[in-house]
Amino acid sequence: MGALDQIYSYVSALRTHRRPAFRRWREPTLKFFSQGFGDMKRVTELETLIYAQGSAAFSDIDQLSWEAPKEQGVLYTRRATCRSPLASFLPEESANMHLQLVMSRDYFLPGLNDPDRMDATDQRQPVKGIMVHLAPTGDMGFAFRTKLMAEPMAQQGYASLLLIIPYYGRRKPHAQIKHYASTVADYLTCCFGSFVEAAKLTQYCRTQFSQVPVGLTGMSLGGAMACMASGLDHGDLVLLACVGSASPRVMVNALAKDANCSLEAARDRLAQVLGDFVLPIESETLAECMKAESTTSKFQWVPGGHVTAMLNASTNFVPALDELFGRLEPQSTVIASSPA
Repeated sequence: MGALDQIYSYVSALRTHRRPAFRRWREPTLKFFSQGFGDMKRVTELETLIYAQGSAAFSDIDQLSWEAPKEQGVLYTRRATCRSPLASFLPEESANMHLQLVMSRDYFLPGLNDPDRMDATDQRQPVKGIMVHLAPTGDMGFAFRTKLMAEPMAQQGYASLLLIIPYYGRRKPHAQIKHYASTVADYLTCCFGSFVEAAKLTQYCRTQFSQVPVGLTGMSLGGAMACMASGLDHGDLVLLACVGSASPRVMVNALAKDANCSLEAARDRLAQVLGDFVLPIESETLAECMKAESTTSKFQWVPGGHVTAMLNASTNFVPALDELFGRLEPQSTVIASSPA
């Protein structure tokens, strides 16, 4: 399994750094920040709002526009959209949030308007909890998280609400190549948007599904963003951060140090930061940061490297849910990680 992590890292580096002579004709350049820093003044404005007012700086999510549900085997899915609370800071392609609810059809979600599945003779049990899922780097849709996390969670009686984050998938700006943010400003806005929207979603779930405990989860980048979102949430919450790291902190620090450098030097520094593995010390640092915000916390190593730990999510992370929701207290936390 460790070899798989090494191969993945090698292929990723090769795709990003290989010479133009080896590229296919007209293949796009796969790299972050191809257009430099972008509008950092706008990012500073957004960051200042968040630090000063938290999620209160943005409107709440009052309702979701639900599509018709789909059932495949035991799995029940339903997609929804709404306007992002940060729409004024996002490109129009990113201004609408796209979500997917995943749960078992053997359970029901109290508060979900689904008359076709509810009648007086319904004997199903309510879900044990609902988790808002944030995306790891490069996860542009719902399939990856559904397969690795939401489906096994559904089998255990939990509902999942998966968010496509800004600048990803259906929310990607037309000119952007895959998930590679064109500017530093775009990348940071993506991160800010991810955790603010997630915090608003936990508030929505707590109101709309008032009988159901609420949680946040994510893998890799999603784990770090879930931690940030938990800091903006003021209710009882389960946080399951999987192979997360404090990498966004490292990146912001690098930007600050490079503020007076030439554009080329700053971009070289950012490329170096982005090219690093997620180191074990980063997960430990994140766990220490979150411990101060939690009444109950636990840090746990899982076998494998960054990639294989995520591929084994159903074994590494899902079993922790019953323990967490069983002893739910304000800001209950498990930081699950693995050596890179």
